[in-house]
Amino acid sequence: MIYEYEILFTYEPEGDEGSFLEALNKFAAEGWRVVSSSKQIQMVEMGPIEYPFILLEREIEK
Repeated sequence: MIYEYEILFTYEPEGDEGSFLEALNKFAAEGWRVVSSSKQIQMVEMGPIEYPFILLEREIEK
């Protein structure tokens, strides 16, 4: 089997709430499923910023 992978960041800018769930629903409708979730941490002058994300996969060939 061959799989395709996509990373979807869960960060939603202020005023854009709900965009993550909208994107996740669109991926699910196209046959994607969640296989993992994690956080990427970036250090900046003001301290760490967390970027939560999920890993999606879908089968593209058997």
